[in-house]
Amino acid sequence: MLPIMKFSMEMENHVTLASLSSDCHDIVKHYRFVKKGSKGVRNESLKLLSNKLEEIDIIVQRLL
Repeated sequence: MLPIMKFSMEMENHVTLASLSSDCHDIVKHYRFVKKGSKGVRNESLKLLSNKLEEIDIIVQRLL
């Protein structure tokens, strides 16, 4: 199990992650999915958010 730091507004990485998360939620909320079912929606979401998810992965690697 990896330790996860408590969220802090003073940590730039934490604030950036929160912003990216909010961006992802907004993108998915306004997107009209073509595929039906959870698997299709999940796959479309991953493609739609791939750039944001890469940014998130980079920040998380810095935090670990």
